[in-house]
Amino acid sequence: MVTGTNITISAARHLDKNFKSLPKSLPNSYYTRLDTLPVSLMVLSSIEGDNISIDHVKADLVSGLNVKIGDLCIIDRVEYKEKIKISEKAIVSEAVKL
Repeated sequence: MVTGTNITISAARHLDKNFKSLPKSLPNSYYTRLDTLPVSLMVLSSIEGDNISIDHVKADLVSGLNVKIGDLCIIDRVEYKEKIKISEKAIVSEAVKL
């Protein structure tokens, strides 16, 4: 389960200033080279937050105010209150406005 206010799960590796400031055992340059590796699906039971943007995720439930389901997502149920955007390359079994 993943919960939070602003949740972004993406295959793209963005090294923003918050990530760069985290203590790590390897230098930041190591993580930029990971972009060439193949991408797989992250499997989660549920994702709950206010603003959610995901791609390459398989989940039973995604629930939030504003939800963006990106490419290569497989989602059983999406619950949203304000906005939803679903990629043509995603599979969503059920989308419910609360």
